[in-house]
Amino acid sequence: MISTPEECGYDASDGVTGNQTGGMPNSLGIAFGKHGDGPNHSIDNTDPKRTLSATGNAVDFMATQVQDDKPFYVQVSYYAQHLSVVTRASLLEKYETKGTPDRGYPPAWAAMMEVLDHGVGQLLDPVERLGIGDNTYIFFTADNGGRGVVPGGDNQATAPNHPLSGDKHSLLEGGIRVPFFVVGPGIKPGSQSRVPVVGYDFLPTFHDLAKGQPDQLTAEIDGVSIAPLLRSETADSFSRPQEALFFHRPRRSMSVIRQNDHKLMLYWDKKGGIERMEQFEVDPIPTEAGHNLAAQKPKLAAALRDKLLAQLDLVGATPN
Repeated sequence: MISTPEECGYDASDGVTGNQTGGMPNSLGIAFGKHGDGPNHSIDNTDPKRTLSATGNAVDFMATQVQDDKPFYVQVSYYAQHLSVVTRASLLEKYETKGTPDRGYPPAWAAMMEVLDHGVGQLLDPVERLGIGDNTYIFFTADNGGRGVVPGGDNQATAPNHPLSGDKHSLLEGGIRVPFFVVGPGIKPGSQSRVPVVGYDFLPTFHDLAKGQPDQLTAEIDGVSIAPLLRSETADSFSRPQEALFFHRPRRSMSVIRQNDHKLMLYWDKKGGIERMEQFEVDPIPTEAGHNLAAQKPKLAAALRDKLLAQLDLVGATPN
């Protein structure tokens, strides 16, 4: 981001960190070049992927804020499950004894996931211990969809993202559909909503939950508060401008509009023109491969295309 956490407004942080900081093999003294050049997995029995230290720092910050009677926002950006694959030797042995995975993951990937799961548990426990469960919201999500292949995994097995098409860096569902869980006051345990939301909704949502004033957010904010969805399993009290979500990846030459269950993908050519369009109904069937409906529903595809192009023009987005 070419900035420090403090320049982004954080009062405290672990400093300037990146993927190399987060337990990559070269941070463990293991020679490693680009992804795929090094070992399929590495062992760190002390702090794999820095999950334990990141969790500990966050818990200490929470405890200090509660002791000082200050409200807080804490963001823990875990390095797991990012490559490369690093875990404990004991956990690797545990999953190696479980047999062949049913997808293209190696046992080491599952072992790394257990470390992450343990870290999240350690982060949740203090919320109750510190007595702040009645006014604390916890969001858990991922920053992108899963990888198409994982080092050490069987590329002939069922794809990791099955049944989704595509993977990380793509605007297909495998690239943008991610886990998302929220717990907190007023949220019914076990409830779920199928209304599409997106990461850029988080800022206005946090502002809403913290009872911020409407004039504190500028018109440049893309998202909307999803607080009404957190309190109800229906979408009756929720709406967003244009009733659509937009995604744009100029370096990947693709753009997307998602409106209700309908999704249109635009692929750009090198000259900035439309190379092709694909239109899908991604709910209840999220698999896009082989389900292009653009030719069957040309009027809908054209309407979605025009709406997407108007939004890209409004925000000054370029095709490439």
